[in-house]
Amino acid sequence: SASDSNAYKRAIDAQSASDSNALLKRTLASIEGRLGNLDEVFRLWEEILSERGHRREAAMWMEYVNLVQRSGGGTEKIRKLLREGVVRSSDDPKRVCEALLAFERVEGSLKDWKEANERCRMKMKEVEEREAKRRERDDKAATATAEKKKGKKRSKRETSEKADDAVPSAAAREAGIEFVRGEKDEEAETSLTSGPVVAADDKGLSHDEPKSKKAKLTAARKDFDPERTAFVSNLLFAVTEEELSAHFSECGQINEIHIVRDFKFKLKNYAF
Repeated sequence: SASDSNAYKRAIDAQSASDSNALLKRTLASIEGRLGNLDEVFRLWEEILSERGHRREAAMWMEYVNLVQRSGGGTEKIRKLLREGVVRSSDDPKRVCEALLAFERVEGSLKDWKEANERCRMKMKEVEEREAKRRERDDKAATATAEKKKGKKRSKRETSEKADDAVPSAAAREAGIEFVRGEKDEEAETSLTSGPVVAADDKGLSHDEPKSKKAKLTAARKDFDPERTAFVSNLLFAVTEEELSAHFSECGQINEIHIVRDFKFKLKNYAF
């Protein structure tokens, strides 16, 4: 009714800034359409489409067309709105294209339908090209992100390996141990960083020292005695059995020293 129309107009004046979806104006346009005020419908919808990017929304164009159709706006006006909706909408142009083609099949001539079909074909081609470019950008961004993460992991791994191979000379000087050059695979700048805990034989027994690394490991397992074996930790990664033996010789005769190694035969920082 006219009173409803006036009430909505006052509400629009009071809350236009907070009505982000133009709900009040859309409702008022619907009321004006039922009252037959098409000029007011057109004016309101032009305002709606010009606000907050609504001109790009397919749903807004379809609501506008349906209202004009219900209000008896005429074939040419509806055709014009649908054609403009095909051009302007960007979120779901396929919906507006389907509505235009359906409209021309019923209301238009064969020429009108062919023209509408070509218009829709060009629009969908544009949409596909835009989507292809967007996917390409996303793929490039994802690849760049993956390469960046891979580079960070590689850098961390290299830093860790360098740290394992590095000799903390300050700690060695504090311990009073000189640097010793050993065999190639035993990385020789060595020292200890913590107090002595090593296996010693309090009975003065001695064993022939195995010559190969494999023989050393086998002998260590064979001669292991938990009552006369201690655990040494906080060792430098490049420490040798000879240095441990010399450093802890004051504890008594040492039967065997076994430094634990990883699967690459690199020294760990503890021993038995």
